[in-house]
Amino acid sequence: MNDKTLATPPSPLSRKPQTTKTRKSSPSAPPTLVGLDVGYGYVKISCEDRVVSYPSVVSPIEPTSISLVLGDQHNVVDLEGQQYQVGEDAVTAAFRFREQYDSWWGSPAYQALVAFAQRHIPSGSFLVTGLPLHIYTATKAQSQVQALVKHILRAKHVEVLSQGIGAYCHVLHQYPELQGCRIALVDIGMRTTELIGMSGTQFLPRSSTGLVMGIGTLLQKAAYTVSQKLGRTVDAYEIDWALRQTKPLHVRGTTLAHNEVMEIIRSDRKDFIASVRQEMTRLWDDRVSDFDEIVFCGGGSTMLQEEFKVLYPNARLLADATFANVKGYLQYAQWQHAERDDEHTQES
Repeated sequence: MNDKTLATPPSPLSRKPQTTKTRKSSPSAPPTLVGLDVGYGYVKISCEDRVVSYPSVVSPIEPTSISLVLGDQHNVVDLEGQQYQVGEDAVTAAFRFREQYDSWWGSPAYQALVAFAQRHIPSGSFLVTGLPLHIYTATKAQSQVQALVKHILRAKHVEVLSQGIGAYCHVLHQYPELQGCRIALVDIGMRTTELIGMSGTQFLPRSSTGLVMGIGTLLQKAAYTVSQKLGRTVDAYEIDWALRQTKPLHVRGTTLAHNEVMEIIRSDRKDFIASVRQEMTRLWDDRVSDFDEIVFCGGGSTMLQEEFKVLYPNARLLADATFANVKGYLQYAQWQHAERDDEHTQES
């Protein structure tokens, strides 16, 4: 990540009131502000009035395939003549894209996921999205994602932040008393984990790293175990939904409760937590005492929150940890747009 600092959250008291002349010279409606997180597990969209999420699953629809059309096909997008099924319905498709790699924004799957977001993001939006930290440091990656998202969503403006930085913006908004503090942030996702060090609005590169390790491996192992035990192929998303208690896991007349699924992944959870702690120790060592706060966020911290509460009793575990990054992207968009409005007002 580059060394530029985050924009300081503007104070409402510092803004100059708009004059009648200014209002007349700016008749156009302000753009919609949006946070977009194209995650390896889920796509999350945050607008000022709602948060939307759908699985990052894409299945190409073959021209020769036969399917029952029940109502409108809201889960289908068309890219250059090829149709793709996107989201929860694609989880049970006969074939779907499963490759998720560092530069996957060049794949049809990534582009279909972004195109599907058009249902919730109007054209001309002011949009902030993100990349994992270990990819973000490549300037070419930032510009490619920026151009791709701007083109597909016909956005007015797109900025790209690092994952974890978005969550940090959300933390500052939720806990304004932490502004100016030194914060160690642990963001655990489906494929990656970000360890972020921040001092006020200054990113600390030597106290930050991006890791290719996430809870997706736990879900896949659990899915394999249940499949072998009950004789029906179980998808990792079915395990995830059971753990989140959003959808029960039914397998051949058997319904696995949340606690039963947690028991299946117990040993893998311990191993994963040990790996996260090892990386935290390696990066921060005894310098962790230099931080004023440790914050856990991301969908993985929600699944493992009981263990982290025991290991780090003074740490903050966000209630809406799964959406911390995307809400932070929206918050950053609001700060940036407020700054631009102030600059235009002063120029006028």
